[in-house]
Amino acid sequence: MCQELSCFQDWTILTGMDVEIRQWGVKVRIGRVDVAMEDGTALWLAGNGVYERKMIEKAEGFSAWGSACRCGLPKEATAG
Repeated sequence: MCQELSCFQDWTILTGMDVEIRQWGVKVRIGRVDVAMEDGTALWLAGNGVYERKMIEKAEGFSAWGSACRCGLPKEATAG
């Protein structure tokens, strides 16, 4: 089974996926990726309830975590 979350290095493949966003290793938000930038440097999390749509940038120390198995992605898409 693939219950464990993995850190995605390639953000360009995350559009439509549910992810956990961490900043400097601390979980800060969970959400669905509305759109990922073509260059993979940022993504937009869709708004949900009280949380507005938000841009997340790698350069600000953010990382995106999720289950590659649940999304049908190859394990190579993650850091481990």
